[in-house]
Amino acid sequence: MQRKSDDDWVKQCMNFVVTGPTSRGRPRKTWTEVVEGDLRTLGLEKDDALDKKKWRRLIHCVDSDSWDRVIGHLVTAHPG
Repeated sequence: MQRKSDDDWVKQCMNFVVTGPTSRGRPRKTWTEVVEGDLRTLGLEKDDALDKKKWRRLIHCVDSDSWDRVIGHLVTAHPG
């Protein structure tokens, strides 16, 4: 997504803001918030994705403990 051009409709959807009434309670996490949390957990930065070779090297070299933290985070963030 980071490497797509700014005028691509998919990339524009990342920044789309929904207006109108919201439901009660804590708001649901957005896709962007979840991705940013996973990046923090893995010690990566959003700009790392701009260099495809670097990104592939980084995500393939992540140790299993980091992946376990991400999976654990996903299970608690998205139960059931």
